[in-house]
Amino acid sequence: MENDNMLWKYRRRHWVPLLALYTLALPAFVLHRTPPRASASRVRQRFFQNTWADKDYMDRQFFVAGTLHVLLPKAKPNSGLTALELEPTDGRYIGFLRPGAEEVAKKKWYLDEYIAVGRTVFEAETDQVKKLKKEANAQGAKPRFQGWVNPSERWQVDKGSVDMALLSDGAMERLGSRREAALMELRRVLKPSGRLYAVASNEDAKAFKGDWADGMKGSVFDQAGFELVAAKQGECGLTVGYWRKKGIRKKKKIREAKAFAVNPKELNALLEGDD
Repeated sequence: MENDNMLWKYRRRHWVPLLALYTLALPAFVLHRTPPRASASRVRQRFFQNTWADKDYMDRQFFVAGTLHVLLPKAKPNSGLTALELEPTDGRYIGFLRPGAEEVAKKKWYLDEYIAVGRTVFEAETDQVKKLKKEANAQGAKPRFQGWVNPSERWQVDKGSVDMALLSDGAMERLGSRREAALMELRRVLKPSGRLYAVASNEDAKAFKGDWADGMKGSVFDQAGFELVAAKQGECGLTVGYWRKKGIRKKKKIREAKAFAVNPKELNALLEGDD
């Protein structure tokens, strides 16, 4: 019994100070502990942003896919088209610049080359370039890259060789003071029948210096020699516009994009492997 008492005294002598320390530290831990909701929000932002689990992202993807699908050019059977993207970041819209499953099955045309131009290419990390290459290769297109930071420098792209050009949301902001020079270069490299697509957020629309309802008259596009052919505004906060060079006669009426709904299975195939 005496040994047991000695053992308890020994344990108490060691554990009581530890218990007191824990008791003092507990309020501080509880006070500074991240609230469960805030923690969950951070987890969603870190792991699910710009993925299938991000509803806002997917709403934007469905809207852009459905609108561009209607506005894609017509081409001769088995012809390879060239697309150019200005100031790209992640290439999330590259898959929407190729024909849909029905057109692919009929071998109407295919995306042959993807050209990326801009400061983002010049400053891109290796992983970013790999992602753009991966997205282009997934569509069967040969990727080509050119850094561009000097507005007085011409692109290494032949005149009248590009079928489609794309400005994704945020590109106009990234261009900054090079906007006018970039649009002049786009006009130079686009074919007479070439199409310029712009996916714009509200911030981008301000940089356009024009009004969608007014056909973007007086905008930077208008001043560079482009005219707005069609535009569609989505509930996701984005607007997709389609421009062509001024003075080019439209052979056929463009189909309306208002009632189009992209096939979820087809979009899933386009975004397969997207992280």
